Amino acid sequence: MIWKTSHFTDFERAALSEVVSRHHEVEHLSHQVRLAQATARDLTGAGLYLDLKVPRSVRLIENPKNRELGGLEAVVPGLRGGIGFYLFVRDGVLSWLEAFTYQEPYPDTIEDWTWVHW
Repeated sequence: MIWKTSHFTDFERAALSEVVSRHHEVEHLSHQVRLAQATARDLTGAGLYLDLKVPRSVRLIENPKNRELGGLEAVVPGLRGGIGFYLFVRDGVLSWLEAFTYQEPYPDTIEDWTWVHW
């Protein structure tokens, strides 16, 4: 189900910041995260897609090709496999966040988590 939205949950905002924290262009990407707005949230049952809007005036990352940033999982109480993430960059700008479980229902609320980088 797709919902229009204008806000992030605490978990979503933290995930965005954590994904970009280990990227070599962390300064530009972190700036984009701070300015980003959520525009739509698609809850799939096993995860979500979160569409992002970043102001056109934002500085693009160097070498603004399309890429996917990952390497992050959240250990969440009650989930055996945790939650994985991919952050999609299109034309140098954050575009959407994908969060997914490993064959488990995605929780309605997430209030406690621990990050694991791989």
